[in-house]
Amino acid sequence: MEKVYPPKGGEKVKIGDFKKEFSQALILDGITKFPESDDLAKVMGLEYDPEAFRELEASISLNQVRTERDILVEPYDPTKTFYNRSIGVSMEIPTDALKLETIRDRIETYQNSNFRIHERKSRHFRNQTLAAKEVDKSKVDLIPFQESLISLRFYQPFEYVPDNLHFNISFCQEYWVLGTQKISALRDKIFCSATYGPFPEVSEHPDVEPPPLEDNSAFFFITDTFYNDHSRPGAKDYSSPILEWAKTVDDIGEMKAASMEDATFDDLIVRLGYPQVYQHYGNCEHIFVFSDIRLLHPSDSLIRADYPFLKTISNNRCHICFICGVNQVKFVVRGSERQIADPTFYCQTCFDTYHYRDGQKIGKFKAYRFAESRPYVP
Repeated sequence: MEKVYPPKGGEKVKIGDFKKEFSQALILDGITKFPESDDLAKVMGLEYDPEAFRELEASISLNQVRTERDILVEPYDPTKTFYNRSIGVSMEIPTDALKLETIRDRIETYQNSNFRIHERKSRHFRNQTLAAKEVDKSKVDLIPFQESLISLRFYQPFEYVPDNLHFNISFCQEYWVLGTQKISALRDKIFCSATYGPFPEVSEHPDVEPPPLEDNSAFFFITDTFYNDHSRPGAKDYSSPILEWAKTVDDIGEMKAASMEDATFDDLIVRLGYPQVYQHYGNCEHIFVFSDIRLLHPSDSLIRADYPFLKTISNNRCHICFICGVNQVKFVVRGSERQIADPTFYCQTCFDTYHYRDGQKIGKFKAYRFAESRPYVP
């Protein structure tokens, strides 16, 4: 595939070899384990000799390399508001600076109603990072620096339009996984709105549960291998027709198939930042990338059951009911003469009270269940 989509840089790495190499590099002479305390004086054996510790601390202070020509750094004040929308600036601007047209234009831009357009230029502005739960020490079963921790970033499914230079792929979710975990452990964690489908018309019986999905097969395509899910009854092998077709295309090269239940993340050979594919429910495709590989830190969750861990989600706003403007959308209604916009989005309460009386449908319309395109975190 790299002949078709040439990589922009970076070498392939086997995750298991990375863990082994860096674990060995951390082993120092005379050190049997890593310090478990954040108290440097205690770690260095100087907890009862504060004077010696202060002398040591002063000997490595960055103040020794400071010169008179250095630019002074403004001290960080955690109580200071970095951005005030009503003012449009994060710090006081000198009066003389307000005479400059560039400064005045910048202030006007921040105060403009289109400020959100400029906000979106920041790559990770709308991402929400999630914190791990409080650690129950009795459940700790992982040792820092003995496991590889891999970050995978998943993006929203999209319809590819050739030569569309203005299209930007949309980030959805990021997971942390352990190198010793099976690839199949990640599959059920991945959020996709298609999981809540199918979405038939339900205006006559809105309370009826949706029918089960007929096809729950899936695969991860990583580097040159299709990792299929064979654990579910009636699972289909999506990769077979693709492998047969690939044999007829010289530029694609050799591809293989394996089972995601038999392979761990440490077994994978990946190129950081290179797009991979997760496909399920027939033709629902998610682009994802391996964005980071490192060793498990003491500050990470040391409970194996916490992984795969949902670390980051897109912070795009959820859809709000067109009627009450408060609750999340549960239904989409089309073809109703009683609504101004078509389609219109409703929460459960507004949908029931506006379109039904004593459980009976009012007028003619079509209703469909609605599912958000990102994970919901309360």
